[in-house]
Amino acid sequence: MVCKREFPVSEKRQRSALRRGLKICRDAGFEPNIVMEMDQLLSACYLAGAGSGITFIRASIPYYIGPSEELVFYKINHPDTTRNLSVYYRDEEVIALQKFSFIEHLKIHRCQ
Repeated sequence: MVCKREFPVSEKRQRSALRRGLKICRDAGFEPNIVMEMDQLLSACYLAGAGSGITFIRASIPYYIGPSEELVFYKINHPDTTRNLSVYYRDEEVIALQKFSFIEHLKIHRCQ
């Protein structure tokens, strides 16, 4: 993997996201040089698209910005790029078909 060592754009978001991003970089063998932090993911994407740096984004963001010749998206295979999800519901409650289907899907496809 070829990595440029200086990345002037990062999203300011939550500090936990920043910590995860920095850990991913450290685990890949480098420390990014962050010179700007941003609150908005889309703004960070647009700056990256203008050639001003890189950013970490959620997997759903490309859907909102559409196809781009300026941006290249990589899905990073790292333990810190996943999250646990807990779903709570009452068994005796009357469950709409959509909720029932969603719960059954989660039971079948849960991570071990």
